[in-house]
Amino acid sequence: MSCQAGTRRLRLWIVLVVVLVLVSALAWFLVFAIEARKHAQALSCQGHLKWLGVSIFQYNQLDGHLPPAHIDAPDGSRMHSWRALIDAMGRDQSESILYDFRERWNGPGNEKFADHRGTEFACPCDPDTQQNKRLTNYFVVDGRNTPFPGSRSRSIIDPEDYESRSNNILVAEARGLGIEWLEPRDLDYDTMSFTLNNRNSASISSLHPGGAAACMAEGSVQFLNQDISADVLKTMLNIREAAWRNRTGSGE
Repeated sequence: MSCQAGTRRLRLWIVLVVVLVLVSALAWFLVFAIEARKHAQALSCQGHLKWLGVSIFQYNQLDGHLPPAHIDAPDGSRMHSWRALIDAMGRDQSESILYDFRERWNGPGNEKFADHRGTEFACPCDPDTQQNKRLTNYFVVDGRNTPFPGSRSRSIIDPEDYESRSNNILVAEARGLGIEWLEPRDLDYDTMSFTLNNRNSASISSLHPGGAAACMAEGSVQFLNQDISADVLKTMLNIREAAWRNRTGSGE
């Protein structure tokens, strides 16, 4: 083998090594960028839940009770969602299009408002809610012994009693339900699955790896592990009577 051929082969190996190093570095960078983006989206989602929790507490402070899961018409049909109530609380009343509580959530006037969903009502990780600006990822659990017993309202007896409410879920995320943000429909305690990320039934769920996030009734946001047991989740959804009362104060 001539010296010139050996030199060419050496140069070829050097080029191959450089290319491999560059490809490996690029692959590492892409993986890092994707993971960083997922982490940022997860933090943003938790921030949305925190905002919802704070808004619910503000509603409680102003009205003396939490917003009901839904407001019903005299015939018992559902008219408005808790999401519409807290959204209206923070809206500038000078806006050209506002939600009208005199008509149903899907009435002709409110149909125009449906496209004005705030970013706080959707998880940035979910392509469904990012593409369809009417859908939402955040829900209360509607149930007799949850903080949101249907059209009835509960009050927080002592706003400073954080310990009693630290294990009660206030708002949680879910995906794939196809529910519009103004629609008076949420997770239902009697029909939902208590298995996190259940693909066959409505459940607390997300696209975040390993579980889903929820805002607790004392204001913190917790990430619920994928392996949380159904019994533990049920306990977190049931209120502690020491910390809550219904709007009339008569108990349930």
